[in-house]
Amino acid sequence: GGWLGWRRCAQQYRYRRRPAPVVEFAAEHVVAKLGAVDGFNLDSLIHIPLPKSLNRVRDALEVVRMAGLLDDLELRLNRAAELATPRARELFLGAIEDMTLEDVRGILSGPATRRRSILSARLRSVLAMPCARSSSKVR
Repeated sequence: GGWLGWRRCAQQYRYRRRPAPVVEFAAEHVVAKLGAVDGFNLDSLIHIPLPKSLNRVRDALEVVRMAGLLDDLELRLNRAAELATPRARELFLGAIEDMTLEDVRGILSGPATRRRSILSARLRSVLAMPCARSSSKVR
């Protein structure tokens, strides 16, 4: 704990060239869970909903009993994320490996908003590419 703990962490971080085995294990677990059918779709914590701005469109489509089109779109969006997850594994690990010690400190000791901003900043650019490719493969 304390400064000595941070110093050891910094030394390990500086000398290793790849993520720690526990990070790799966690990544494998997450990829197996989220990359499976309904990994995103049925998980209430990470399910990707359609934007709220489409609620008016949904109301109009319900009148003509075609709201299922938006349900299908939402399902396809989540299926694309499920397909992209296995391909994104190496990108996730690379983003974690590229984190600075300051990033790690912010994640471990900062408020939830700080953790989210650090992680999303590191992962935003690396996630765009696999998701774009996967969405073109979802039918």
